[in-house]
Parts: sequence; C-alpha cells; structure tokens
Amino acid sequence: SSAASDVYKIQAYLALIKKYYGASVTPVDYKTANEEARTRINEWVEKETEEKITDLIQPGVLTPLTRLVLVNAIYFKGNWAQQFKKSLTQDAPFCLTPENTVHVPFMTQEHTLRYGEDEGLQIIELPYEGDDLAMLILLPRRVDGLAELEKALTPENLNQWITHLREQEIKVFVPKFNLASSFS
Repeated sequence: SSAASDVYKIQAYLALIKKYYGASVTPVDYKTANEEARTRINEWVEKETEEKITDLIQPGVLTPLTRLVLVNAIYFKGNWAQQFKKSLTQDAPFCLTPENTVHVPFMTQEHTLRYGEDEGLQIIELPYEGDDLAMLILLPRRVDGLAELEKALTPENLNQWITHLREQEIKVFVPKFNLASSFS
C-alpha cells in the first residue's frame, strides 16, 4: 500500500541521517504542548554541552505556528597553547563606546605570537593547544571603529589580513570572556 511505502521511506530516511550525520528526529507537539517541546529540546542541549548551554530556547519562542526546530549543539573548551597566568589578570578600562567605559578583568601574557596591523585594525592569533585551532582577535584602531571594521570584514579581506600576520614578541591584553550565541 502507499501508506506502508511512505512509512518505509520515512524509516529509511531517518536511518540514513542517523548513520551519516548522527542526527535524530524527535516528533513533538508544538501546537498544544510547545512548552514541553521547549523543555525537551533544552534538556537535550544541556546534556550535549555538559550543562554549559542552558535554556537555549527561551519561553515564548515556540508557538502553535512552529512546525520544525533544527537544533545542533557545539561546545568547545580549548586550552590556550600559552596559558594566561591568573596572577597577571588585572582590572583595566574597556571601551564599549567612545563615551562608555567599564572596568573589566584583563588577562595578559607576553609571547611570540602571530600579529598584524594596518591603519584601521590590529590582529592577533591566539593558538589553542595542539596548534590545530586558533582564535583571531580583530581590534579596530578607533574606539568607534567597530562598524567600519564589520563592513570591511569579508572572506577576501580576512584572508589577506591573515597572510600578513608575522610572528613577533608581543604583550597582549585580552578581556576575560565567555562566548555564547543564539538566534531565532
């Protein structure tokens, strides 16, 4: 029958995405139980990220009009190749805008790192242990230069900036931070 064929196709599809992508499809009721669906998704994310990401989906995001939610959890905890010493962390001013400055803890270290600059920005590469991954930090020269830097941030410009990085002994100050993001 056609219905049996459709069920077989769905089962085959789900088996393929499980095998090749490690993904699963979990049916939930967004129409009458969207809060339960939100809780179930958030619990999965918390488990996958060792409770580092909690409440990914906020109340009210899922509605009876929701039909599908794709969720992926990425949790990365890397150690710097050159560790920042806690004893060197000090509060210093951090400019949010030209008019608004806050004091935050800054980590500091002095090492040979890949560094580059031009008239509009400074770039430093902070490698993680293993030298397979690194964080690039782009700092506009002007306190109000972030919007201009964002406009200039294209794959081509980024590749050009990276090719001009050179190793040099440098003292770097980085505000302590956690990165997290979400989107609708």
